[in-house]
Amino acid sequence: MLWSKVIIGTTKLEAISGSALMNKFAPAFRAAGMPQDAKVYLINSTSDHIFYFNPAASVIAKEILIDFNATTCEDPNLDDLKPLKI
Repeated sequence: MLWSKVIIGTTKLEAISGSALMNKFAPAFRAAGMPQDAKVYLINSTSDHIFYFNPAASVIAKEILIDFNATTCEDPNLDDLKPLKI
């Protein structure tokens, strides 16, 4: 399984979408038993918030990622990313 990413703009309305994304993921993560290998990372730029879901998190969030128009991607450089506390 590949990594998945969701790109959300930085306007106030779009920021609400970022919160909604994580608010939907958190219960799915808990229901899956809070696996330690499931990680979500965030990188903020001036124009976008990019959420990266590692392969384990992508499996848990499969339906959620569809709702948020996620795309698959290559492994990101983790040095540039901030891990999110779920």
